[in-house]
Amino acid sequence: MTDSKSVAFAGVSVRVRPLVPILRSSCLVIWTSSWLGKRYFLLNSKQSTNLASINSGQLKAFPVAVPTLHEQNILEVRLKQVDAILAESQHHKDKLLLQKKGLMQDLLTGKVSVPV
Repeated sequence: MTDSKSVAFAGVSVRVRPLVPILRSSCLVIWTSSWLGKRYFLLNSKQSTNLASINSGQLKAFPVAVPTLHEQNILEVRLKQVDAILAESQHHKDKLLLQKKGLMQDLLTGKVSVPV
């Protein structure tokens, strides 16, 4: 689900340890991957020719919505379900594209005749 257009900083690793009793790390990943998170990092980072950077003060100032732990669990389960549906749909689409490619090849090579 991460293509080059949806990534704010490709190839960047940041280690952040949220307060576990308050915020699950999976929810922090969801929040930072949202359009709000990407926008924050793009607006607050320093851009150079080949490198974007953000300091720890800016990282600590990142506003994070913190739902209850129960809501975080529900959110995580539902998003995993959505991801599974999207993966299944992508797999089905890929199979259909392969079938289309094969049928087009059969038509172009004359393996299947087309009545005129």
